[in-house]
Amino acid sequence: MVSGAAQAVAAVLVLDVKEGLTDQAKRHIFLAHFLGIDPLFVVINKMDSVGYDKAAFVRVTEPLLRFFKESRIKLSGMVPVSAKEGANIFYRSKQMSWYKGPALLTLLEKVSEA
Repeated sequence: MVSGAAQAVAAVLVLDVKEGLTDQAKRHIFLAHFLGIDPLFVVINKMDSVGYDKAAFVRVTEPLLRFFKESRIKLSGMVPVSAKEGANIFYRSKQMSWYKGPALLTLLEKVSEA
């Protein structure tokens, strides 16, 4: 991960909605921060596997947000997606109308504009 990320201008950490924040994910967050990669985005994937349920997203994001706050690492954005279905990848998904933020591609386009 370190050699691949050494020249990155942004990082996208992908978490499974059913697994949530793992020790490996924490290590990747620390490594991205250590390498000075900013922005750092988190994608909560496989939302289709939980019926696009907002509560499942919140169960994953609460400890994740706490981890970022306690670690004093900047989180640039978080997006619930279903990569399999393309939900919230290119366009905001009707299945997750409760999510008011931008689609993943919109966030990444802003990085390339900077």
